Amino acid sequence: SVEQMIMDFFDNSCVTPSNITFSGAPISVSYFEGANTSLGVSAGILISSGNNEEISNNVDFQESASLGAPGDSDLESLVFGGGLASFDAAVIEFDILVEGDGGELAFDYVFGSEEYPEYVCTQFNDVFGFFVSGPGINGPFGNNAVNISMIPGTDFPVAINFVNNGVGANGSIDNCLPPAGSLDYSQYYVDNLAAGEPNIAFDGMTTVLPASFETTAGETYHVKIGITDIGDAIFSSGVFISTTSLCGEEQIQPRGEVAFQVEGNQVSVQNNVRYGTSWSWNYGNTYYTTDRHPEPYTFTEPGEHTITLITQNYCCSDTFSFDVNIEITDIEEIGQEDLQIFPNPVKDQLNILYPGSFQYQLLDTSGKQILTGRGNQNLQIAVHDLKAGLYFIQIQTEEGSYTQKVQLQ
Repeated sequence: SVEQMIMDFFDNSCVTPSNITFSGAPISVSYFEGANTSLGVSAGILISSGNNEEISNNVDFQESASLGAPGDSDLESLVFGGGLASFDAAVIEFDILVEGDGGELAFDYVFGSEEYPEYVCTQFNDVFGFFVSGPGINGPFGNNAVNISMIPGTDFPVAINFVNNGVGANGSIDNCLPPAGSLDYSQYYVDNLAAGEPNIAFDGMTTVLPASFETTAGETYHVKIGITDIGDAIFSSGVFISTTSLCGEEQIQPRGEVAFQVEGNQVSVQNNVRYGTSWSWNYGNTYYTTDRHPEPYTFTEPGEHTITLITQNYCCSDTFSFDVNIEITDIEEIGQEDLQIFPNPVKDQLNILYPGSFQYQLLDTSGKQILTGRGNQNLQIAVHDLKAGLYFIQIQTEEGSYTQKVQLQ
């Protein structure tokens, strides 16, 4: 959640965040990892006017999601003095109590967009704003805030028409702010199309840009970070906010926990670990999986088993382990004389005889379910298409359960 990310990344010796809110479409805010890309930022929070799950496609992908979320008047006022409608705004707001000695607090970010390069200097001027309000600040925006996300050395906000590689093919310089023809800040622009960017869908983006403001120790400031589409709700834009902002760390340890539930000899796990991008599960036997959210697993051996998850991201790893106690009902509970499983070893057809209804599972030695079904009094299971080797047949009735080794020839 947004609150988890803000607290995990920015609750430190410099500031204490509180009153964290997010407005916008849920798919427009997420954790991102970009350490092995040309982004220039290792990890952090991505907010966009589109679908964040699509932004990690290559540059040939067109990220254009109209989400039906409202715009934002503060962001509108940054471009052309307002007057153009905004759409699909994504906005994070929170308070920060300044700890320590105060002084300058800084953010690092990258702005990117699908509007590049065709719609430079048109009315489709998607914009990013980083508003700060509090003691000693008297700005023109809501709550007397100032926008600190400016092109370095200027009073221009970070928007399509002000940071680019020149006049767009479909636009006119007349649609850019005056003085006409003087807005060349291409040194801050990265042409993803020309580079054939494999990891970021946006056709263009900025270099890593700073945003900073002066603070007083012990005072509380309000931060509003937002991005929006301008002119229409398509061709999305986004901003990547680094974890190094607000005295945050560059390395982010995976954190969280694993929940589990045991029913008989079946274990279901719930992976609640945050900021991992690869997962390796060891169930304490021969079963391993790299699924983020594994399917329920059936143990064939009773007793205590230790399940271990190792999760990794761009910099770090962590290990989560827990013990499960597995109970497998003994055959005597359903009456050994009442149950017959033959032949064993088997080649073509496995027969099950039992004076009543039952369920069965055929498992391989890793506990993976191969076959399952129901029977009543007698059942023939075709096994001739299965690979030869050792399996386990598990029978479940109203009276109990039974597990037996079966050798397929």
